[in-house]
Amino acid sequence: MANTKRSAANGVTLSANPIVAVQEIGQFGRNFLREVGSMFWFIAHTFEETVERVRHGRVPFRAASFFRHTERAGVDSVPLVGLVSFFLGLTMALLTGYQLQRFGTERLVPGLVAIGFTRELGPLLTGIMLAARVGAAFTAELGTMQVSEEVEAIEAMGIGPLRFLVAPRMLALFFL
Repeated sequence: MANTKRSAANGVTLSANPIVAVQEIGQFGRNFLREVGSMFWFIAHTFEETVERVRHGRVPFRAASFFRHTERAGVDSVPLVGLVSFFLGLTMALLTGYQLQRFGTERLVPGLVAIGFTRELGPLLTGIMLAARVGAAFTAELGTMQVSEEVEAIEAMGIGPLRFLVAPRMLALFFL
């Protein structure tokens, strides 16, 4: 009876026993740190392989691939980011206008929206939209290559998939 689990509001089951609950929290923390370490290793290994190729006087990846991914991540994302920013700014202006109208200061709405977007929401919204759009596109592309065994074919040719597939994408996002 001491180890019965209670269901929390978010669907996570918690143990009634405090020792088991602390163990579950520790397991969650360990899994989280393992995932963060795995991502850090992936980024560091990609960077190390790219720097090693440059140090030996070789080209780390094809420039055409880098510029294609930079264009896809940057220029092709502008319409989506612009559209979402427009509608979010419109909503912000309407809601702010309704509130400021009660005090007779609705003339401050354009300045508030401009400053709010320039300083706070613009960079945040752009980062979120780029992470969502570009991250999903790159993941889908690399996943399709893995399923269709293109990654194994690249490895069979003696080309490192990190430097050939991942490095151009990572550097394209870095230089945006």
